[in-house]
Amino acid sequence: MQGPAAAPLPTDARITTAGAAQPRMGGSAWRRLWPWAGPGRGDRHLGPLKLLVLQSTGFCNLDCRYCYLADRHVKSRMDPALVEPIVRKTIDSGFVKGGFSLLWHAGEPLTLPPAYYEEAMARMQAGRAASTCSDTDIAVHIQTNGVLINAEWCDFIRRQGVRIGISVDGPADLHDRMRVTRSGGGTHAATLAGIKRLQDAGIPFNTITVLTAEALERPEDLLRFYVDAGIRTVGFNVEEIEGENPTSSLSRVTPEAYAQFLKRFLELSRRTPGAPRVREFDAMHRLITGGGDTVVGQFTPFSIVSVDHLGNFGTFSPELLDVKSDRYGDFLIGNFKTDDYASAVRSRKYRRLNRDIAKGVAACRQSCSYFRLCGGGAPANKYFEHGSFEATETLYCRLTKKTVADVVLDDLERQLA
Repeated sequence: MQGPAAAPLPTDARITTAGAAQPRMGGSAWRRLWPWAGPGRGDRHLGPLKLLVLQSTGFCNLDCRYCYLADRHVKSRMDPALVEPIVRKTIDSGFVKGGFSLLWHAGEPLTLPPAYYEEAMARMQAGRAASTCSDTDIAVHIQTNGVLINAEWCDFIRRQGVRIGISVDGPADLHDRMRVTRSGGGTHAATLAGIKRLQDAGIPFNTITVLTAEALERPEDLLRFYVDAGIRTVGFNVEEIEGENPTSSLSRVTPEAYAQFLKRFLELSRRTPGAPRVREFDAMHRLITGGGDTVVGQFTPFSIVSVDHLGNFGTFSPELLDVKSDRYGDFLIGNFKTDDYASAVRSRKYRRLNRDIAKGVAACRQSCSYFRLCGGGAPANKYFEHGSFEATETLYCRLTKKTVADVVLDDLERQLA
């Protein structure tokens, strides 16, 4: 997922591991930390729903070279009135346990004015009040490229308690190589200006960086950039093969090279004051040392629900929302103007998607010793890389799951020793 840093990734599946093949990496650490690891099965559930992604507009003011969205030039918008039934039907679905995150994403949300989101927030509150559980906690997030942040936006973010995530790819030359305007100009200076406005207003924020092959050669420069810019948290997304982005510079990168980058960044961070926390390190460390039976993934039905500006919705990977397919037609399972979650579950499209994705999860369970760490991978990556949900390993899981796990386990072994 090339997107949300602000929204917490959902814990969206329960995996029983009494039977998975003994993991190959870091054997002694595995035995000490996970003595229960061994062959097993995974139980698939509906939800709980943790992340609701809303596309206020498909339009983006930038033209990033690795963007997966096909219609980012179309100036469309969601009717704010639609937010009310979306939220009401979501809470009443029975899939929400406690609360969820609502993320404005998929397009550049800030191309619409703060007044739009003022109305959308009011509609959200009305939808919650009209639901069967009016005290449901909803954490609102916006993921943005940051170039449009001004004093008016800072006032809205602070007043409404919105959590903000900024996409920035490091030093200017790395950032401006990929994150460009429609005329091909760089956006680094404008993004940093937006970050500075948030900092001056005392507004906390998270960041994501999309790593390319070029970025992997420069861990020192990346770290220095984060420290100098006052960035305290970063998530490392990888350049993915998705949608309108059919290739990735990381296809030619070996897991060993990616591991070398991660190890170097971790080593430098530990001796650099002001170094940011890295989402991938923290998440993998918690998963390994916590001993729990939940994992992060996109394969559990209705853990993530994505809604386009017309009210069409789907589940599983958000990147599937705007995609057309010869095999499936599209990946939409309803429209909130006329449908709800119950009708979506009954739909033929949903049953077919769920069946095929489950086959891919089963294949991962049988073949991959890292299954405990991801529970079956990201369906979108399987589909875009292999043309089938029933595939197993992808570039995404090879780098962001397997390699990260190896690096964190090696680090833990050194600490234990």
